[in-house]
Amino acid sequence: MYSSTESKAIEIIKDKLYWISDKNPPKNQPNAFFFNIDNDLVYEPFFADFGPLDLGKTYRFVTELEKLMQDPTYAKSKIFHHTSLDSSKRANAAYLIGAFQVIILGRTAE
Repeated sequence: MYSSTESKAIEIIKDKLYWISDKNPPKNQPNAFFFNIDNDLVYEPFFADFGPLDLGKTYRFVTELEKLMQDPTYAKSKIFHHTSLDSSKRANAAYLIGAFQVIILGRTAE
């Protein structure tokens, strides 16, 4: 049975990794770990643009998420990458989870 959080989320790795964009971060979900990078990996605009994030921030995200996925502390947890509904933060978060799938999981960009 899916929780309301899981029903809103996009499943990246079956029963393990999810991406969710919602107004408020999910809370109090058993066997779940939520993280948000909206204020940690911030794009430095050249003009009136909003991304994507640079290669250094992309590398930081994908390697940290890979470590998190392999951490025994979270072996039985579902991991949720949460982002707000802010369009620029949401676009960058979608880019990062896509980059993770291509770089770490070896998936195609299609």
